Amino acid sequence: MRYWVQSVAGISPQSRHIHPLEMQAGEYAGRDCGQGCPPGDPRRGEAMQTIQSGYRGLSLLLKINFDRLFVVGTIIVGLLAGAFLGTAIAGL
Repeated sequence: MRYWVQSVAGISPQSRHIHPLEMQAGEYAGRDCGQGCPPGDPRRGEAMQTIQSGYRGLSLLLKINFDRLFVVGTIIVGLLAGAFLGTAIAGL
């Protein structure tokens, strides 16, 4: 799989692996912007914003899935209650 990705990207398997941070140009290349960027850099704090937006998306996804599970659970409980009552009435 790795060789397929490298061939699609135009990198031969024998070439040196280049870390994505090494490809950035500039004086502060390869540094985490939360710790290594100068005070006026627009990238400063970008990592925290990414984490916060990812958390919002994940919480929305969990909320949607919880709602779906609640609906399915309600249907199952209703069917089981109906089966129980049907069996109880048939036994009279």
